[in-house]
Amino acid sequence: MRQFFSDCWAIAALTPFVCVGALPLRPDSLDIRKQASNELSPAPNRTGTGASLQQLLVNLNHTNGTLMAEFNNLVHENAGAVDDAAKLIRVNAHIVGGAVSQAILLGGAKLKRGDVSGAIQAVDESIVEARQKAAEANRSFRSAAWSAACVLMLFVGVGACWGIEHLLTLRGEKDPNVGVPRTEQDQDQYHHFPALGVLRFVLSGMVLLYNFYPWSTQEVKSRRADTLSTLSSWGLLAAPMFFTLSGFCQSYSKLTGPKAALEEDMLSAMVARIMAWYPSYVITLIFLCVVFFSYSAWDWTSFMAHVFLISGSFQEHREAVFPYLPCSWWFTCLAAYTLAWLPMHNILKLSSDSVIWTMFVMATAVVVPSVLLQWLFFKDMAIFEMIQYSFAFFYGQALAVWQVNHCMLLQVQTAAPSRQLRILQPVAEMPFSVRFGVTGSVLALGFVMIFISPFDEVPLFREPCYPIFTKGLLSPFTGLLILGLCNEADPLARLAARGSLHWVGKLSLSMYLLALPVHIVVESVSGFPGLSWTFLGSLLAASVVGHFLIEIPSRKFADILARTLAQRDHK
Repeated sequence: MRQFFSDCWAIAALTPFVCVGALPLRPDSLDIRKQASNELSPAPNRTGTGASLQQLLVNLNHTNGTLMAEFNNLVHENAGAVDDAAKLIRVNAHIVGGAVSQAILLGGAKLKRGDVSGAIQAVDESIVEARQKAAEANRSFRSAAWSAACVLMLFVGVGACWGIEHLLTLRGEKDPNVGVPRTEQDQDQYHHFPALGVLRFVLSGMVLLYNFYPWSTQEVKSRRADTLSTLSSWGLLAAPMFFTLSGFCQSYSKLTGPKAALEEDMLSAMVARIMAWYPSYVITLIFLCVVFFSYSAWDWTSFMAHVFLISGSFQEHREAVFPYLPCSWWFTCLAAYTLAWLPMHNILKLSSDSVIWTMFVMATAVVVPSVLLQWLFFKDMAIFEMIQYSFAFFYGQALAVWQVNHCMLLQVQTAAPSRQLRILQPVAEMPFSVRFGVTGSVLALGFVMIFISPFDEVPLFREPCYPIFTKGLLSPFTGLLILGLCNEADPLARLAARGSLHWVGKLSLSMYLLALPVHIVVESVSGFPGLSWTFLGSLLAASVVGHFLIEIPSRKFADILARTLAQRDHK
């Protein structure tokens, strides 16, 4: 089609050939052509005109063959969708005919005045415009076909997971470790939901694709990217989902865990919780400082800002700064949110349903003024972006209180009547949205990723649309996803809580922090760049080692520190 358009100006010499374009010429353009052929030009350049017409005739046969070859290629490439291919051919034919008509109309007027070079220029301009229209039509067709295939794959994948879970249930393969504590003996050692580990692992995988898969913003925006590139670009959603999950887990653990009666102050609560991941974080920073050693004072200032968890409050979040840990600003935000966690938790745990729902609505509706302020006044301002994401964290806290109040039952232990035990409600008594929250959220988020590019421009503002989705619009779907995974009524949630699937969630922190160090080592040793199988295997092995050698001791130290600080404050 490119060659056809490049030679399309040749068709202006012979009007009957335009019939190949399947669009009749306008009557006024026929009249102009007739007048141009019967009237003499004021200052004809017969030599130049004759040469131009001769070149037109030489290119005519090639143009005809190119046109037919393009049509045959379109039919051949889309043999499985003949109707759609026929529509695309008609659209391209309409564009071709329109371009020829415009070329004859404008070029004929210039030929009438003897301006051969001007006529050729007018034809070239018509061809350029037709190329753009044809490229947009072809891109739209391929995008529609790709979207339809992805939707089919999404439903097939969800249906396959439902079928696998149903077969495992029929065989009676019920994992004894699945679910929240249902006996008194489980309460002290098990106060979290195993299926949430899979969500953590998926979020870490999204960050991994976003940072290491070779995707292009322009390809994603123009719908020419492959499936992994599109998924990689939506790694932007990992940040708000991660903050919502963190707020939920911290509040739920405090409400139902063994530390429920432990009195804490705001500072000690923050220190005890960030110490669970801070050692791994600092070790990764030190390794990267050694690899990217610098003599710049500003670089070491940036390193100290990372160590003290303040870099994300003033350094632009999408700018690579020393020591180049991907998405390091997350930890700054998480430390700030953890500092504000205890006061908000003390308010929400005693609040009525109306207050909880007010928090849900505010955390979602805030996306409108928040994004408008970002586009108009606070673009690329780190501290404002930290404030924007805080609503996702508080949304998770409110979600934990709602989960405990509406999806769990309170039991008094026989051995110690003063202690309370929370167990899940029967599935039949759970709200319908919670029972199938995972499936509904996966489908909704899948549709967003398939049909919308994060870099599509918003009309009027001419800004990428992804802040709308990352700053609150998708919070309800994230909430339903978390609640569905917790209550394990949805088949996808039950499947995620089985066997070793929930165990991979324990590797999510190490996999997230060690991704860049492992990538550097693998690339220097093996020479394999990008997201190679060697890198993924090495990262998995390093994550297992980091989990047992660094993360588990850090969490034990955090527990001891929390009790020590609580006892000191109590005295």
